Amino acid sequence: MKSLLPYRLMGSACVMSSLTMAQIAFAASEKLECPQQIPASAIQISDSGGWTARAPKALPLSSAGFNDGSPAAQRALKPFATKNNAGQTQHTWKFEGEYPEGKWLSCSYVGGVAILSKKIGDNISECSISYRLSKGKSDSLIAIKCSD
Repeated sequence: MKSLLPYRLMGSACVMSSLTMAQIAFAASEKLECPQQIPASAIQISDSGGWTARAPKALPLSSAGFNDGSPAAQRALKPFATKNNAGQTQHTWKFEGEYPEGKWLSCSYVGGVAILSKKIGDNISECSISYRLSKGKSDSLIAIKCSD
């Protein structure tokens, strides 16, 4: 059942080399990345009521998560599990059931001032997002990994 909010490897009787096994494991996972920032030159502000607008600096990445359907629907999925250890936090999502509008990765900038989203493969069944914990600063996103 989906929660809304913000490997099988088959072997044969023969022994496979470790290189071949590594290639199979890599093929079974997909690495996604959020851009680390939205450049100031890419930020466009329209209909500012007669004001002249500009974006003085880039917007840094602040977090990421997953949505059920297009970002406009605003159906953020709640992580299945969260682990904290060794200065890192890892959130894991398990995608069960149907997603008629697809599953989407959403990358949030400056606490949600801007969001970039990308549809992910229908075959993906699980994703994790890892953050490095920082004292006195916002946590930094270090990895997004997905598998089918």
